[in-house]
Amino acid sequence: MKPSALLAAYLLTAVALIAIGWYWSNSLGQKPLGRVDFTCKNAMCGFGAGAAFLIVNIKLYQVCQRRQWFAATESFFQQVLFPLLLQLDVPSIFVLSLAAGISEEFLFRGPMQSDWGIVPAALVFGGLHTYSVRLWPYGVWAVGAGIFFGALMRASDALTVPMVAHFVYDLGVLLLLKSRHIPHEQAKIDEHPY
Repeated sequence: MKPSALLAAYLLTAVALIAIGWYWSNSLGQKPLGRVDFTCKNAMCGFGAGAAFLIVNIKLYQVCQRRQWFAATESFFQQVLFPLLLQLDVPSIFVLSLAAGISEEFLFRGPMQSDWGIVPAALVFGGLHTYSVRLWPYGVWAVGAGIFFGALMRASDALTVPMVAHFVYDLGVLLLLKSRHIPHEQAKIDEHPY
């Protein structure tokens, strides 16, 4: 898949998630953007929570990589997900991370969590991030991530906090992945640009 096709596919998915969330919010009698309160305090809380979540998950990934039960998930990451994501340039990574943070949190922590509660919304979030039964560790992680983002929403009562946290986490993971997989020759060029 070409990077532009990947980005376009995700942006269409993001639009669909926002449309579903918008419709659901209206059906609950909520103002769809009523809980998006972009203040400096909420942005900083989201940034701090996202950065902390990133650090914890880097360590968790390092521990899980060496476990047999994680082998299928690691194989999927190395053979499918990472090569696909590594094709993206930095602006595309930024847009993808922003779209995921806004659209996924708008739906899952917005009307879904309001209507169903944190755990059911997190279970759906985790289920939609699980591409196969063999990737159950990733699904369990995504449920945990959903609970984390849901707790941020409940504590702040502002969608901005989990949106920013999700954006910061995704952006950090993707930039870290990209920086660790620069081809050897490109790294030499970047070190000595003359």
